[in-house]
Amino acid sequence: MPFVIDARRGIPSSLSLVYIFVAARAGWIIDGVNLPGHFIVRHGSVLFDPFHGAQILSVRDCQNIFRRQDLPMRDDSLDPLSPRLILMQILANLAYILEGEEEFEQSSKLTSWIRLLNHA
Repeated sequence: MPFVIDARRGIPSSLSLVYIFVAARAGWIIDGVNLPGHFIVRHGSVLFDPFHGAQILSVRDCQNIFRRQDLPMRDDSLDPLSPRLILMQILANLAYILEGEEEFEQSSKLTSWIRLLNHA
């Protein structure tokens, strides 16, 4: 997390965690929401995108993200994720990045952790 704050950049899920943790410290509830190929956060009914400067998203914006991926948007598509699912999402992103960098041993470890979390 310090790297994300110091570098002022990161993958959408890690930037979202900064929002979630800072909000929790202030007594607010910010939840993570997983969209196809992207991760956003919500405060109540307000959806916003930490990766794009906290741009507020409408439900129609989210529908367009699903449509661009040729996926249907279900009634529960914008529901908050549990902390375990957020962790699994972050680990999956990191495993994908490491795989691309040919860090197969590290990627394999993360994949094992994801399997363990999936069966917990």
